[in-house]
Amino acid sequence: MSKRLVIDQKLCRKVKIMLDGGAKHKEIAELLGIGVSTIGRIRDAGFDAEVYQQNVEGRRKQETTTQAEAWVRWRGLKDNEKPEDEQVPGQIRMFMPEGGGTPVPLIDENKMMRFLAGEFKDTDEVIQITIGELILHVGKIEDYLAQILRRMDK
Repeated sequence: MSKRLVIDQKLCRKVKIMLDGGAKHKEIAELLGIGVSTIGRIRDAGFDAEVYQQNVEGRRKQETTTQAEAWVRWRGLKDNEKPEDEQVPGQIRMFMPEGGGTPVPLIDENKMMRFLAGEFKDTDEVIQITIGELILHVGKIEDYLAQILRRMDK
Protein backbone atom coordinates (compact mmCIF):
# COMPACT_ATOMS: atom_id res chain seq x y z
CA MET A 1 0.00 0.00 0.00
CA SER A 2 1.46 3.34 -1.01
CA LYS A 3 1.83 6.17 1.45
CA ARG A 4 0.03 9.41 0.75
CA LEU A 5 2.44 12.12 -0.40
CA VAL A 6 2.60 15.18 1.81
CA ILE A 7 2.58 18.43 -0.14
CA ASP A 8 5.24 20.63 1.47
CA GLN A 9 6.91 23.88 0.46
CA LYS A 10 9.86 22.02 -1.09
CA LEU A 11 7.54 20.13 -3.46
CA CYS A 12 5.67 23.33 -4.32
CA ARG A 13 8.99 24.97 -5.22
CA LYS A 14 9.93 22.03 -7.48
CA VAL A 15 6.59 22.33 -9.29
CA LYS A 16 7.10 26.09 -9.77
CA ILE A 17 10.62 25.66 -11.17
CA MET A 18 9.51 22.94 -13.56
CA LEU A 19 6.48 24.92 -14.77
CA ASP A 20 8.64 28.03 -15.26
CA GLY A 21 11.05 25.87 -17.25
CA GLY A 22 8.29 24.92 -19.68
CA ALA A 23 7.48 21.40 -18.51
CA LYS A 24 3.97 20.07 -19.07
CA HIS A 25 1.73 19.09 -16.18
CA LYS A 26 1.79 15.42 -17.19
CA GLU A 27 5.61 15.34 -17.29
CA ILE A 28 5.89 16.97 -13.87
CA ALA A 29 3.34 14.56 -12.43
CA GLU A 30 5.31 11.55 -13.67
CA LEU A 31 8.65 12.91 -12.40
CA LEU A 32 7.39 13.87 -8.94
CA GLY A 33 4.93 11.00 -8.47
CA ILE A 34 1.86 13.20 -7.96
CA GLY A 35 -1.37 13.62 -9.85
CA VAL A 36 -1.85 16.08 -12.70
CA SER A 37 -4.71 17.73 -10.82
CA THR A 38 -2.42 18.22 -7.80
CA ILE A 39 -0.09 20.29 -9.94
CA GLY A 40 -2.95 22.55 -10.98
CA ARG A 41 -4.04 22.90 -7.37
CA ILE A 42 -0.50 23.81 -6.26
CA ARG A 43 -0.37 26.43 -9.02
CA ASP A 44 -3.78 27.79 -7.98
CA ALA A 45 -2.48 28.10 -4.40
CA GLY A 46 0.34 30.32 -5.63
CA PHE A 47 2.94 27.58 -4.98
CA ASP A 48 2.36 27.98 -1.23
CA ALA A 49 2.00 24.75 0.78
CA GLU A 50 -0.08 26.37 3.54
CA VAL A 51 -2.59 27.86 1.08
CA TYR A 52 -2.72 24.48 -0.68
CA GLN A 53 -3.60 22.72 2.61
CA GLN A 54 -6.28 25.32 3.39
CA ASN A 55 -7.80 24.79 -0.06
CA VAL A 56 -7.78 21.01 0.43
CA GLU A 57 -9.49 21.30 3.82
CA GLY A 58 -12.09 23.69 2.40
CA ARG A 59 -12.80 21.28 -0.47
CA ARG A 60 -13.16 18.35 1.97
CA LYS A 61 -15.63 20.31 4.10
CA GLN A 62 -17.64 21.13 1.02
CA GLU A 63 -17.73 17.47 -0.05
CA THR A 64 -18.86 16.23 3.37
CA THR A 65 -22.22 17.90 3.45
CA THR A 66 -24.95 15.89 5.05
CA GLN A 67 -27.77 14.40 3.06
CA ALA A 68 -30.20 16.90 4.55
CA GLU A 69 -28.01 19.82 3.49
CA ALA A 70 -27.75 18.40 -0.01
CA TRP A 71 -31.55 18.01 -0.11
CA VAL A 72 -32.06 21.61 1.01
CA ARG A 73 -29.60 22.84 -1.63
CA TRP A 74 -31.26 20.71 -4.32
CA ARG A 75 -34.70 22.05 -3.43
CA GLY A 76 -33.35 25.63 -3.45
CA LEU A 77 -34.45 26.35 0.11
CA LYS A 78 -32.88 29.01 2.28
CA ASP A 79 -30.83 28.01 5.34
CA ASN A 80 -33.62 28.61 7.86
CA GLU A 81 -36.39 26.95 5.82
CA LYS A 82 -37.35 23.33 6.32
CA PRO A 83 -38.59 21.19 3.44
CA GLU A 84 -42.34 20.66 3.74
CA ASP A 85 -42.20 17.16 2.30
CA GLU A 86 -39.02 15.12 2.23
CA GLN A 87 -40.37 12.64 -0.30
CA VAL A 88 -38.90 12.59 -3.80
CA PRO A 89 -41.54 12.59 -6.57
CA GLY A 90 -42.32 9.01 -7.59
CA GLN A 91 -40.92 7.52 -4.39
CA ILE A 92 -43.05 4.95 -2.54
CA ARG A 93 -43.83 6.28 0.91
CA MET A 94 -43.50 4.14 4.01
CA PHE A 95 -46.50 4.52 6.27
CA MET A 96 -45.20 4.56 9.83
CA PRO A 97 -46.89 5.99 12.91
CA GLU A 98 -45.43 9.16 14.41
CA GLY A 99 -42.51 8.51 16.75
CA GLY A 100 -41.79 5.00 15.44
CA GLY A 101 -43.57 2.01 16.91
CA THR A 102 -45.18 -0.76 14.93
CA PRO A 103 -45.75 -0.23 11.23
CA VAL A 104 -49.22 0.50 9.96
CA PRO A 105 -50.67 -2.41 7.94
CA LEU A 106 -50.18 -2.22 4.18
CA ILE A 107 -52.98 -0.51 2.35
CA ASP A 108 -54.52 -1.92 -0.80
CA GLU A 109 -52.51 0.43 -3.03
CA ASN A 110 -49.19 -0.95 -1.72
CA LYS A 111 -50.44 -4.52 -2.17
CA MET A 112 -51.35 -3.71 -5.77
CA MET A 113 -47.90 -2.20 -6.43
CA ARG A 114 -46.18 -5.31 -5.10
CA PHE A 115 -48.44 -7.54 -7.19
CA LEU A 116 -47.73 -5.54 -10.34
CA ALA A 117 -43.98 -5.63 -9.67
CA GLY A 118 -44.17 -9.43 -9.63
CA GLU A 119 -46.22 -9.43 -12.83
CA PHE A 120 -43.68 -7.22 -14.59
CA LYS A 121 -40.92 -9.64 -13.59
CA ASP A 122 -42.86 -12.55 -15.08
CA THR A 123 -43.57 -10.51 -18.23
CA ASP A 124 -39.88 -9.68 -18.58
CA GLU A 125 -38.99 -13.38 -18.45
CA VAL A 126 -41.59 -14.17 -21.14
CA ILE A 127 -40.20 -11.39 -23.34
CA GLN A 128 -36.65 -12.73 -22.96
CA ILE A 129 -37.78 -16.23 -23.96
CA THR A 130 -39.70 -14.83 -26.95
CA ILE A 131 -36.66 -12.87 -28.11
CA GLY A 132 -34.56 -16.03 -27.90
CA GLU A 133 -37.08 -17.94 -30.00
CA LEU A 134 -37.16 -15.16 -32.59
CA ILE A 135 -33.38 -15.26 -32.87
CA LEU A 136 -33.53 -19.01 -33.48
CA HIS A 137 -36.15 -18.54 -36.25
CA VAL A 138 -34.08 -15.83 -37.90
CA GLY A 139 -31.09 -18.17 -37.83
CA LYS A 140 -33.15 -20.90 -39.54
CA ILE A 141 -34.32 -18.44 -42.21
CA GLU A 142 -30.69 -17.44 -42.86
CA ASP A 143 -29.76 -21.12 -43.24
CA TYR A 144 -32.59 -21.70 -45.74
CA LEU A 145 -31.61 -18.65 -47.76
CA ALA A 146 -27.98 -19.80 -47.83
CA GLN A 147 -29.07 -23.24 -49.09
CA ILE A 148 -31.19 -21.64 -51.82
CA LEU A 149 -28.33 -19.41 -52.94
CA ARG A 150 -25.92 -22.36 -53.08
CA ARG A 151 -28.46 -24.25 -55.24
CA MET A 152 -28.80 -21.28 -57.58
CA ASP A 153 -25.00 -21.06 -58.04
CA LYS A 154 -24.76 -24.62 -59.36
